[in-house]
Amino acid sequence: MQLQIAKIGQIQVGTGILAANQKVHEQIRRSGGPGEGNWRQLALFCHCGALPPLTAGLCNSCYWKRRHSLRFFGGRREEVLERDGRSCRACGSERWIGIHHRQPGSSHPSLLIVLYAACHAQVHRLLSIWKWIPALLVELWVEQHPGAPVQMQFEEPSAQLSLPLEGREVGSLPGGQIG
Repeated sequence: MQLQIAKIGQIQVGTGILAANQKVHEQIRRSGGPGEGNWRQLALFCHCGALPPLTAGLCNSCYWKRRHSLRFFGGRREEVLERDGRSCRACGSERWIGIHHRQPGSSHPSLLIVLYAACHAQVHRLLSIWKWIPALLVELWVEQHPGAPVQMQFEEPSAQLSLPLEGREVGSLPGGQIG
């Protein structure tokens, strides 16, 4: 906090430029300043609110997120997160989400989908489907494992085997036994 207060104290009144960045300050003075058409004020804060922006007007965290998005998702990561409501398309979780490529190497938004980390792991790491998973995950799993047999999935994960109790309650049977 002390470092941030010290940085704020170094701001030159009226210019919005950190005093430590003299080279940029000199370039702006030589260009004619704000009266000319090429004046650009440097940002004092990153768009996330962090102080000070270090690279390309972004704090370290935002810079690396942007770089990761450009490298792996063609810069479309935020667009896909907004489209899917920043929640997993399979389970609805809003924590620990990531982007899944439906077709490896393609960064077209229609081939990117938001998944919770556990759902993403199920799509990639299950060698066979031996438990109930949401229908969307089954579809994604089949895309990742072409030709592998798929176990039949029930519509309801809570579908239970019903026992014939002949209209009696479980507690009414002798000794609490089930018919």
